[in-house]
Amino acid sequence: MPGQLSGNVDELELDSEGRCVILEFPAFVLLGVYSPANRNESRHNFRIAFLEALDVRVRNIIASGKQVILTGDLNVVRSEMDSTNVAECLRKEGMSLEEWKEVPSRRIFNHLIFDGSVSGQRDEGRETPVLWDLCRCFHPGRPGMNTCWDTKRNTRPANNGSRIDYILCSAGVKPWFTHADIQEGLMGSDHCPVFGMLADSVEMDGRRVSLTDVTNPPGMFSDGKRLRGWSHKDSLPLSARLIPEFDRRQSIRDMFSRSASNTGLQSVSQKADNAPSSSSSATPVRDEDVPAKDDSNTPKDFEFRRRQNYTRAKNTTRLF
Repeated sequence: MPGQLSGNVDELELDSEGRCVILEFPAFVLLGVYSPANRNESRHNFRIAFLEALDVRVRNIIASGKQVILTGDLNVVRSEMDSTNVAECLRKEGMSLEEWKEVPSRRIFNHLIFDGSVSGQRDEGRETPVLWDLCRCFHPGRPGMNTCWDTKRNTRPANNGSRIDYILCSAGVKPWFTHADIQEGLMGSDHCPVFGMLADSVEMDGRRVSLTDVTNPPGMFSDGKRLRGWSHKDSLPLSARLIPEFDRRQSIRDMFSRSASNTGLQSVSQKADNAPSSSSSATPVRDEDVPAKDDSNTPKDFEFRRRQNYTRAKNTTRLF
């Protein structure tokens, strides 16, 4: 809604890095998020604005009567129990624990979740928490429940890391989960998976119903048994196929062979042919180390179309 954001960062810019994917199912709205990391001061305003927008969006969805499940790398340590050697690090930084808890990103996050630690009076518009931290619901006092480690310093064997990956949910779907945990032994990344297990049947409106009945379009399942197949009419409200730029494409292969008829943009294959080649021995770059895209290098005609499409979709679906 207008006026809910501070306005320190343009809404289009906040949405330009593709950090939030929203899927609206019949039973709940699922948000997959990769929140900006705390790497340097130049990104501080963007990071705080993103977390503020996420907080507003989640609260608006819940206020509309829908349930929310929020997952992903939120790049925020909730409390001192969720990171190794916090006290030692704070001593080196000359910062108190209370000051650490009041860091803007952490304060916003703890306003959002139940049992979050918030000092003093709660912020306006965030008077009540709305999401449960599922892993802490099932493991409230478990130390060392880290999900991310520094691979350059090889801190994983000693479990010297932080918990920054979460599964959060609104109160209405919390009873649906039977378990939540991390898979710290699964290698292959500097992060480990976080998972939640849902019951086969759930309580809704005073009766027990199959989970498949309420997570699929109406009439597709009954008592867990399929009654009909999927059709285009069952597309989720936030489906990419409904976005003006993609709604005329027949298949995903069209994205690599030609431009949408209403955009006139250069095809991906043409761009690939014109792109400079790179050496196979180049040093790999982590996603989180890639600087934000400089819009000053974006062609004016493409920037105009990008804003035009954003405005066109503004009245139906927005991240904020």
